[in-house]
Amino acid sequence: MALKRISAKHAAIEAITAYIIKHQLKAGSPFPTERELCAECKVSRVIVREALQYFKTLGIVAAWPSRGATIKSLLPQAPYAGYLPFIRNHTQHIRWLGQFRYIVEAGMVPFAIERAGPAALRDLSKIARNMKHSKDPAALFELDKQFHSRLWTLCDNELLMSLEHLIIDFFYHCLVLHRHASYPAMIEATMCDEHMQIIKGIERKNEPALRKIIYDHYKDYFSHHNTRHSQKHKEAR
Repeated sequence: MALKRISAKHAAIEAITAYIIKHQLKAGSPFPTERELCAECKVSRVIVREALQYFKTLGIVAAWPSRGATIKSLLPQAPYAGYLPFIRNHTQHIRWLGQFRYIVEAGMVPFAIERAGPAALRDLSKIARNMKHSKDPAALFELDKQFHSRLWTLCDNELLMSLEHLIIDFFYHCLVLHRHASYPAMIEATMCDEHMQIIKGIERKNEPALRKIIYDHYKDYFSHHNTRHSQKHKEAR
């Protein structure tokens, strides 16, 4: 009986997914009622409610009593949210997170060079200057988050921004917890200077040089990174 019920739930999830795609529902679109879904999926209301919980947990559907439900988002909002306590608990995982962040931002280089207009460069420069004069470590890390978040927006990619919670917000949370024990080479003044170098790299429109700047900015987070990779970046100067 239990296996049959699980099978019905999965069938209902697939049917609801097909319904969303077939009717081209988007964020803000009204969602069918439980009665309509029962008829569409040919299952009981209990099964429909179990299937709906799957979509609510993913953040795809939002529902309110007496107001019905709507499509909230068809892109993940914080896909790693349930894993953050486990990532935070391991120094190696945090190092991997630093590598992940470097990989993502190195991949942003051509977009940053192509799309960073005068307004974006002014925004980045203002944040970097404020970092230079910040004496409060907490305020400094908040400005650092703002800088990289603004850098990410140059890609104009909503799927990429779904990783912001992990690679920007959570990354800094881990950095504050572990920086003295795991990353003694990370000095606040150096962080500020490196941000100004990133801006200059964008202005010069030199992709290899900008990737090298970004690599240097993150190398303290992954000391065991392949040395040949470091040498390759040195040759790109």
